[in-house]
Amino acid sequence: MNLMTERPFAGEPLVTPTTYRARLRAEAFLMAIDVMLDTNSPCENGLLSQCYVAPCAQFVMVATCCDRPLLYREGELIGDATGHDVILLRFDADRGTSFDILRCGSKQWLCRYLTWRRVDGDLWLIPPAGNAPYIRVCASGLEQVETAPFADADEQLNGVILAINNPSFEGSF
Repeated sequence: MNLMTERPFAGEPLVTPTTYRARLRAEAFLMAIDVMLDTNSPCENGLLSQCYVAPCAQFVMVATCCDRPLLYREGELIGDATGHDVILLRFDADRGTSFDILRCGSKQWLCRYLTWRRVDGDLWLIPPAGNAPYIRVCASGLEQVETAPFADADEQLNGVILAINNPSFEGSF
C-alpha cells in the first residue's frame, strides 16, 4: 500500500495547501457563481481539508498551482468519497487559470477548460478546442451542454477570463 492510499485512512489531508494567489482565484470563482459552501466538512473530514465543498451544487473544488496530471488521483478519491463532481482550479502565474473537471460517475477528466462570461451573464467553463462539452456553472451546480454559449471565435476570445493579474471572474464584454 502506498502513501497516497494510506493518507485518507490516517485522517491526514489528501491535498496539500496551495498558494495564496490560487486560493484568491478559487474564492473569486466561487463568489462569481454565488455558491453556498459547507465550511464544516473540510474541518471534520481530513480527506476534504484544503477543499471547497458546495453540497447544494454537488461539487468539490480544489485550488492548486500543480501541473497536470498531478492531483488527478486525489480528485478521483474525493469524487468517489463525496459522490460529487470535482473541479481542479489550476493557477499558473504566466498562463492564468484553467480547470479540470471530473463529473460524478465518470472516469475521464475534462482538461484545460477556461472560464468564459459575458457581463452579467452565466459563468461557463469552455474547452480549449471546440469539440468537448461546455459547462455552465451556477449556484445549483454544473450543467453540461453540447452547444457553445458564444456565437463565433471573436465572441469566444472576448469572453475568456484567465484571471492572471486580477482574480476576478466577472464578464468583460
